[in-house]
Amino acid sequence: MALIDEIKEQSDSVRQGGRKAWIKWFWSYYKIHVFAVLGGIILISVMIHDVVTQKDTVFGITLLNIETTEGAPIQNALEDELDQLLGVNPKKEEVRLDISEFVSPGVIASEQEMIAQQKIMALFAAAEIDLFAADPWNFTSYAFSGMFLDLRDCLPAETLAKLEPWLFYVDGERMAMKEADDGIYTDGEGIPWQTGTILEYSDTAEIRKMCLKENYSAPDPSEMKNPIPVGIMISEAPYFSGVGFYNYTSTVIGVAGSSKRVEHVDEVINYLWDQSGMPQDPVAESGS
Repeated sequence: MALIDEIKEQSDSVRQGGRKAWIKWFWSYYKIHVFAVLGGIILISVMIHDVVTQKDTVFGITLLNIETTEGAPIQNALEDELDQLLGVNPKKEEVRLDISEFVSPGVIASEQEMIAQQKIMALFAAAEIDLFAADPWNFTSYAFSGMFLDLRDCLPAETLAKLEPWLFYVDGERMAMKEADDGIYTDGEGIPWQTGTILEYSDTAEIRKMCLKENYSAPDPSEMKNPIPVGIMISEAPYFSGVGFYNYTSTVIGVAGSSKRVEHVDEVINYLWDQSGMPQDPVAESGS
């Protein structure tokens, strides 16, 4: 009876106290439930928003380790230009350009870089990356993991001829050594597969110096037994010099082996190579 009397006393007190007393009573007993319901509503709203606003990726480009702090406006302008180039429907489709990730050449230097590495691998696996650019060490590492297509399989002969001086090769024979089932990554004479590539170096300071434009020389295909073109020295393109993405570090771009949009690669590569400077800002243009 004591419990019933206590409940009755509280009810009378709340009734007599008016709205403020009722709110205070309700909040003291149900605030956890309120927070739980509100949290659920917010979560569901975010999920619905993501589903409703999600656009189909027409083309995906990831540029690793850009060297400018003014990347955002350049990114937006370039995305707009690529939208126009590929005839994107902006309400349903998008070109995805990611310039936010950094992974040090030669070593993963922080937890943030580890997360970036994991994100990149996830995007490769999900076929969200079509073109990927990185410094020579990171690019070579990805290339020897089979992440890029042979450019002869996705670019026409005229484009390959045009870009021949800037093509980046790996030796297919050394790739085969690395992929050997017995796990012994050497040739018949016991020479490690990394020999002759930037991956044979382990000192991170030395690797970073080697990646600089003033120091780096791309691998010579004439010294390879099975030269395969897997990349283009995109840092030499006038466009990338103009926007400042890669002023100091040699950078290679390649076509992701998981790409499902290879039909756009030739058009985008030629566009990026032939542009002479900053992308046109559509807002600035409309205001002039």
